[in-house]
Amino acid sequence: MPMLDFSETPKRGKATSRKSLKMVLGIGVISGAFALSSTLASNIALNDGGNVEFGQGVAQTTACSNGESLMVTPLSSFTNSDGGGAFDFTGVTVSEIPDSCEGVDFVISAYNTTGDALPIFNTDSTVATIWNDEGTFKTGFGSTGMTVESSNGSFTVEFTIPVTVSTDVARVTIQSTAHASLASLSCAEGGPCILGDTGPGGGKVFFVSDGFDCGPDQSLRCDYLEVSPPDVDRYTTFTAGAYFDYLSTHQSSTDFSLEQIGAGFKYSRTYPLGGGATNIANTYRGGGYRDWYIGSISEMNVLCKWAKGQNPTVGTRCEASESVNSPTYGAQNQGFGGDYRDNQKTIYWTSVGLPAVNQFEPTGVWKMQFQSGEFEASTANGAGSRVRPIRAF
Repeated sequence: MPMLDFSETPKRGKATSRKSLKMVLGIGVISGAFALSSTLASNIALNDGGNVEFGQGVAQTTACSNGESLMVTPLSSFTNSDGGGAFDFTGVTVSEIPDSCEGVDFVISAYNTTGDALPIFNTDSTVATIWNDEGTFKTGFGSTGMTVESSNGSFTVEFTIPVTVSTDVARVTIQSTAHASLASLSCAEGGPCILGDTGPGGGKVFFVSDGFDCGPDQSLRCDYLEVSPPDVDRYTTFTAGAYFDYLSTHQSSTDFSLEQIGAGFKYSRTYPLGGGATNIANTYRGGGYRDWYIGSISEMNVLCKWAKGQNPTVGTRCEASESVNSPTYGAQNQGFGGDYRDNQKTIYWTSVGLPAVNQFEPTGVWKMQFQSGEFEASTANGAGSRVRPIRAF
């Protein structure tokens, strides 16, 4: 197995230092693989036991290149932190790509020593797909959270938020496959979605847009929201944490704007995981994803609209009505409450805090009564309500 040995300890400094290792890999339906060990600027140990100095590589033939070779450069950056720092696996450069590889998708993945696929960007994405569109390289399906810089015969893919350190990466594979077009993919597979479709996380799509800010700090772009299946729905208190900073999550209970769509992720991650709704949402792993959360006021408002058969758009409040689980947009059998008089079933937590004097004197969080469409205040450790995790993609 080709091995990149990263045993040298980097010097620490204020600036982030960036280094790379180059090797020539075959790219075809059968992947070329290389492995990374502990540090960054040493030798490349190859399958035959030989060594190649930093910056050199080994040529291999490829399926799409008709015998020509491609140069692959894994990228890593050292980031200082309290008590040390670490190299993050930040991207890959592929160059010397011949015209015969036009039209394919390049698929890049990383694995640990036990063969498990590692998340490499966007919190939990394990596959980076780059499309060679007649010589112009673009992000492929399922690749929100990374950027592609295209040049003549080469591209550099960089992960917006790297999530794996280089010391965890034992092997990286790169493959070429037939391009996955929109027509060939379902919503669950990364294709286009409509309301009521099953999403990649196994939930139902309840909001469709031309794009909104999403992710842990809303630095990514998403088009859809999906809600977890009804068996995840729970009645619980908000959190077991006695004091936490509501100020950082405060939002008006009448703010139904697009800007607050996607904001629930960062709000949910503000609270401690001491139990209750925050723990249920933040630790849910539907579809293998780790980015489930409690919705913001705007997100819960469009979820309410979808559940009641109202057009789930931003800007206006969910209208009062006794009906829930409407088939109009695919919400039938989704388990949102029931009898209008049984308020316990239809009041759901949001991730939005109420105004507070300071972070040591919180007053509570907002929750939403689906059938009335109203928001009401509640203390985090007071009376329980229901939680239904959602995610953006």
